[in-house]
Amino acid sequence: GMEQMAIAMRRQASAVGTPSEVAASLKALVAATRCDELMPVSISHDPEQRRWGYQALAQAWEMEA
Repeated sequence: GMEQMAIAMRRQASAVGTPSEVAASLKALVAATRCDELMPVSISHDPEQRRWGYQALAQAWEMEA
């Protein structure tokens, strides 16, 4: 049903892995959808871990450029 379709769509737009794996996955998503903006979201409860994740992703994104 609709709920299963929504879950499938979310999984297609999810990226999990090392910072460079996530950056590569998100760049592929950008190329496939031609979007001009991404909003990364971390599910970590630890603010320091979230901050580290966002910083690591930003560095990996720049290295993938």
